[in-house]
Amino acid sequence: MDNKRISVSTEPVKELDKLITYIEKVKGVADYIHFDIMDGEFVEQKTYSSEDVKVVKSCTNIPLDVHLMVKEPYKQIKNYIDAGANILTIHYEAFEDKSKLEKALKLIKDSKLLVGISICPDTSVDMISSYLPMVDLVLVMSVIPGKSGQKYLTSTNKKIKQLYEIRKKENYNFFIQLDGGINVEVVQKLTKKHYDILVSGSYIYNSDDKELAVKLIK
Repeated sequence: MDNKRISVSTEPVKELDKLITYIEKVKGVADYIHFDIMDGEFVEQKTYSSEDVKVVKSCTNIPLDVHLMVKEPYKQIKNYIDAGANILTIHYEAFEDKSKLEKALKLIKDSKLLVGISICPDTSVDMISSYLPMVDLVLVMSVIPGKSGQKYLTSTNKKIKQLYEIRKKENYNFFIQLDGGINVEVVQKLTKKHYDILVSGSYIYNSDDKELAVKLIK
């Protein structure tokens, strides 16, 4: 897992036509498009839907890294599988019934997608330890989910180190993904072996040369 990858976030783009134009500008350098799906309940914002994912899928060959920040993800998983997601990540915190979380992870896995589990800044790695053998990716939120443009929380560094050490000790194969406040200055301070995929939104979108911004993070 030495090759670091960049998942370019749909945040802060709000309109589908502008998103498609944006994706064209990063298609030569982005490894994934990180589709932030928000329902206005699990987080304050409301953004894209499975229908939007389907439209984007028809317009690009870049793998779609779909991140569900929704209140009842289990009910929506099949829609995003059918829409063409390549990676589908669900939040630990979205499930009051943790047995349903396990069923959701299995449903995604059985559908031949890469399955991810995400944790918010207030959730410890220990809370998801039992699910790590089941997943292909762990998404660590390095900001409060739902708002773009926040600063990276340095407390995240301990989490990604812990995940790296668990993965090494147990011989797991999941990717470690970071999402929130990612820019060149933050990346320069990170220990490279502790992560595999970086999600960046505002930094890339607000750059005059978006392709160069992706290359600089890499």
